[in-house]
Amino acid sequence: MSETADGGKIARLQARLDRERAKVRKLVDSQRRASAEQATLLAARAGMERRLAVLESQHDLLVAAPTTNRGPSPHLRVLAAGPIRKTIFEFLEGVVITSDPAHAPFDVLLIPRPEKQDLGRLARDIPDAVWSAVRDGRTTLVLDGSSEGRLHRLVVDSFRSLAQQTGAPLGEMVYLIQDRLAARPDVPVRVVNYDYYLHKTLHPLLRRGQAAFDKGLARYHRAPRHGRRAFVSLNLTPKWHRVLLLARLLRDGLWDSSFISFGGFDPALGDDVSPGELAAQIDWGGLESAREEAAPWLAELHRKGAILFGMPEDAAPAEIARRSLRINDLAEYRRSWFSVVTETEMSRDRLRVTEKILKPALNFHPFVVLGNAGALRLVQSYGLQTFPELFDESYDEEEDPARRFDMVYDQVRRLAAMDETELDRLDASVAEKVVFNARWCMTRLPDLFQHTLLPAAVELIAPTRRRGA
Repeated sequence: MSETADGGKIARLQARLDRERAKVRKLVDSQRRASAEQATLLAARAGMERRLAVLESQHDLLVAAPTTNRGPSPHLRVLAAGPIRKTIFEFLEGVVITSDPAHAPFDVLLIPRPEKQDLGRLARDIPDAVWSAVRDGRTTLVLDGSSEGRLHRLVVDSFRSLAQQTGAPLGEMVYLIQDRLAARPDVPVRVVNYDYYLHKTLHPLLRRGQAAFDKGLARYHRAPRHGRRAFVSLNLTPKWHRVLLLARLLRDGLWDSSFISFGGFDPALGDDVSPGELAAQIDWGGLESAREEAAPWLAELHRKGAILFGMPEDAAPAEIARRSLRINDLAEYRRSWFSVVTETEMSRDRLRVTEKILKPALNFHPFVVLGNAGALRLVQSYGLQTFPELFDESYDEEEDPARRFDMVYDQVRRLAAMDETELDRLDASVAEKVVFNARWCMTRLPDLFQHTLLPAAVELIAPTRRRGA
């Protein structure tokens, strides 16, 4: 075969190879676009599911709310298998609650904080006559985790074991929890959402809300307009998003431009502890990048020790935890422009808010939130107003916790870099909102929880018609 023929054959093969390579590139590009579109659709679906979870949880409570009574029916009879602590039943008035099974019959068998209980042992201590009433539907088994924000897999497994042990119908068990995403198809019990910590913080304002608002409003108007720091951020336990926030503030020279509280690391670690040992004290939520970024600043953060506003210097951990649920009338709020709220967690698979979101509202402060996706929607569902005039609130839609953190921090750094004149102008633009939020949280929201949402939750647990009231 001549060289010319060989050259022509090679050219044809090369052209064919080029065409095949072009097809492969086209297929790869199509696959990438499809993957990107799928990721976009999945993120949109997750956002829609979060919005739906908020709407459904609030809708269910409002539909169940009694229209004639100002509170739960006094005919409700509750057998408590454990102390009445961190449960919505501590807010009930005129309801018979006992730990003595001899006072049967009961509408509710209550197990407070089931995530802390040995349910098998507890079940053996309850007479079979009570379990018989549960099996027959005369008594509702309520596992009250309303102070919990996460439905642990081990808890779900323990519910199944409890049903097998006692014969209690699994599908009729009620689990109270804050997380709006807990009611999933793989969760075999009835889920009722209730925000224990919000109610706990608001409950004292039922009788003194108006006086508290009047006093707070006077302080708000007397607050100095000059010499303020940029923001206040309250941080107790060292969660990953709190530690990363404080590390970035140190890195960017913004620590002294703000009021930062921090519970500190374990003092038993001593002064010579390594950054690696400090990092091991923190649950990084699988975000190795956050751990690596914060590591250079952990030693300096540890040296600062505990910085707690409004707490006695010698306060024990239990006292600190108890005081943290209060309104916290702190001068730091009046000496700063806004709040950076670091919620209990910042995850991709939970949706709740806690009392931490109430503190800036009760103290006439605009706020931005380092928390779960959908936190702002949940806050708004309770009637509070948020602050798109100050912050780009699109972070509330971001599913990825690391990206959500970056989006919030960008807002914090942007406002912290502003001069006092600009911050004063922005503060004036949201003055009506902060006053509205404070008034709402002190004079209306406590009543909404006590006389609408609480009775509604009880109605979902043990309907009045079944009680014969």
